[in-house]
Amino acid sequence: ELEPYDGKLYIGLGGALTVDDNPNNDYLWVCDDCGDGSDDFAKVADLPNIDPDSLFVIKLFVALDKMLVGTVNFENGFSFLSYDAGSDTWDVIVDGPNDGGMFDPYNIYLWSGAGPVNGRVFIGTFNPVTITEIPRGTAELWYSDDGVNWFQYPMPIGWSLLNYGIRNMVVGDNGKSLFLLSASNMVAPDVVDIDNPLQAGTEVWAIRDTKVASPSGGSKKGKGRKNK
Repeated sequence: ELEPYDGKLYIGLGGALTVDDNPNNDYLWVCDDCGDGSDDFAKVADLPNIDPDSLFVIKLFVALDKMLVGTVNFENGFSFLSYDAGSDTWDVIVDGPNDGGMFDPYNIYLWSGAGPVNGRVFIGTFNPVTITEIPRGTAELWYSDDGVNWFQYPMPIGWSLLNYGIRNMVVGDNGKSLFLLSASNMVAPDVVDIDNPLQAGTEVWAIRDTKVASPSGGSKKGKGRKNK
C-alpha cells in the first residue's frame, strides 16, 4: 500500500513481523522528499510493536487528519493503528489476541476505509465465517468521529449474510453519502433465487444517513504513544 500524508509518501510492507521470536516493526516505511525526485525510503521511527502474527499492511488511508493503518492477521484478527503527524502520536486501536479484528478474530483484515462522511470515518472488514458465527459473522462496518474511538455501525436491512467482505467504499454526494461494494458468497455462487439475506452476488449499497447517534458503549480507545 502507498499513501501520501503530511507531505511524505508512506508504504506498508509485508513479511514476517518476528525474527527469532523478537518483534519486528518494519511494516511501515516513509520517503520524506519523494516529490523532489528522491527514492530513499526509511523505516518509520518509533513504530509500535504489533502482534507478531500480523502478516502485512493491507490498508493505508488518511481521514480526519490522521493516517490509518490496517494489517492482515489470520490468528487473532487485524491490528489497527492511527498516526497523528501534528502531535507525532501513534494510537494502537486494536491489536493482538484480546481485541484484534475489532474484538473478533474472524475479522482477518481491514479491507476498506473512507471518510469523512458527515464528519465520520468508516472502515470495512473481511470476515470469511459469514453465517456460521452468529452474531458476529459476515463483514462489519465500523465508524469513528475522531479516528481513535470506534463503534460498530449497523448494516443495511437486506445486507446479505453471505457478504464476507466490504471490498471497497467511497464517499459521494459531497461528503454526505457512503457507498459500499461487497465481496459476496463464496459458499453458494450459483444460487441466485434465494431471497435476502442469503442471496448470491456482489452488492452495492448507498448509506445516506451516516450520522446515527453514537452508542453509549462499545468504543475502543487507542493507547496513545508519542514518538521520541
